[in-house]
Amino acid sequence: MRCLANTEALPCPMTWKDAVVAEAGVLRLSPWGVSGDNRTWKGRRVRGKGYRTMKKRTALTMLTSCMMVAATAGTYAQWDKVTDSQSNTIGLDKPVIIKATQPTMSNNADTRQLDDFATVDAEATFNVNHVDKKIGALQIKPTVKGQNVDGSIQVSEKDFIITVEEKAADSLAPNTPLKGLKTDSSTYQDSTVKEGDATYIVHLVPKVQGENGGSKTNEEWDEVGDLTVTVQGTLVGTAGEEVVE
Repeated sequence: MRCLANTEALPCPMTWKDAVVAEAGVLRLSPWGVSGDNRTWKGRRVRGKGYRTMKKRTALTMLTSCMMVAATAGTYAQWDKVTDSQSNTIGLDKPVIIKATQPTMSNNADTRQLDDFATVDAEATFNVNHVDKKIGALQIKPTVKGQNVDGSIQVSEKDFIITVEEKAADSLAPNTPLKGLKTDSSTYQDSTVKEGDATYIVHLVPKVQGENGGSKTNEEWDEVGDLTVTVQGTLVGTAGEEVVE
């Protein structure tokens, strides 16, 4: 909308509902301003009905009041402190981490005498970091896999008599045998796990039919190729589990 500035006539296309026309010190307000209609000033016909008049002083008073309200609102926004923050730092509790080394394998092929059982030993070391009251025990679970050439004969840890010992740090001291869990006799528990390295020796003796409770004959064992032995270590909570006495 264009502004009147000492002009005789001003085309005034209405772009909002309430159009304003100024004349001889009077503001004329139209509630029916229609977009696209042209309005003129001083005696010429102005379309629309229901024009109301308002004195300049009244209009200026209303404008001044609005400006005061706006200024006051802005003052409140700057006076009041409505946002604040503080920060601090803290570290995370270190995770407990267990790392296993690849087992060292050995057998008694060079020392076995006639009628002795063939045996296999797997020696595995576990390193445990950040051990504290959260750790109650380390559970050792050995598994074995093997087969003959065509796979018709399969062997597992169930085909062996297994014992597990914690290796003594002092080579002159005896190793410490571990006991199996009551709930799973094939899992062995060390309740004295400490920070750092601990080494465990898994001793395997094959079961032979008619000799030590096995289901496989000497001939079947003769066909079995290399064995894969896995030693798994799992840390458990403070109580650990009940073991076989």
